Amino acid sequence: MNLLFKYQSPKPSDPAIKAISKALGQAGAPVAAATFDSATQRRAGVEYRTVCLVMQDGQRVELLVKPTGDAFEVRINGSRIPVFNAHDSDAAAKEIGARLVAGRARFVKKQLADTAGVVVPPASRTARTNLIVSLTSRRDELKDLVSQKEARLESLRPA
Repeated sequence: MNLLFKYQSPKPSDPAIKAISKALGQAGAPVAAATFDSATQRRAGVEYRTVCLVMQDGQRVELLVKPTGDAFEVRINGSRIPVFNAHDSDAAAKEIGARLVAGRARFVKKQLADTAGVVVPPASRTARTNLIVSLTSRRDELKDLVSQKEARLESLRPA
């Protein structure tokens, strides 16, 4: 991508982050939050920092930025993806946005499957059952009270 990030002074307000966020939003994947790690990492002799963009649906795009300011790797939800239009930042953002939109249903389905396995503790199930019983009995009491008052009102009306 031909956007240059300010590697020496990493801030989420970096103009390159704002530009890529805007382009992703136009591609159908609006960005909810952005971070630029101040800690450097090294892999295979290459020093880099990570720009993390979190989309409104929870998906994550990570851009690994070299000291020269250019991104050399893109990850979507932790998986490396090839960017075929790396020479043009707008086209690259559209490509990344299209991948995010295409994978949104699968991502949401996976997130729901992960939360479906959450077991409700027995104590909260008991409390919920007791609450339902008490609210049902209270509702029935109020219905009886209303019917008594309506009967009283009918008896007071002139014939």
